[in-house]
Amino acid sequence: MNQQFNLMRFTTAGFEFAATIGLLTGGGVLLDLKLGIMPAFTATGAVLGLIAAIYRLIRQAKQMQAQFKAQQDRSGRENAGQDSKNGDANWPSNKGTD
Repeated sequence: MNQQFNLMRFTTAGFEFAATIGLLTGGGVLLDLKLGIMPAFTATGAVLGLIAAIYRLIRQAKQMQAQFKAQQDRSGRENAGQDSKNGDANWPSNKGTD
């Protein structure tokens, strides 16, 4: 389930990346056609779209990293709690050596 959720997040991030660039470039094309100065707004829209898409991707990656770290911390605490209840599983037992 968790792997499917992560796959969905990566897929969504890819679509957002492409859509951001596409929408801003498309807006630039429309402005250029309306104003009659073809490459100016198209290029500006493409560059702004790329910058916005990269910014959004970095923010998502940082958020995912923080969630992954929190999940690891939670699982580490749960495992530590089990070890203290059951004794340290990695430490050899001295039972029966007498």
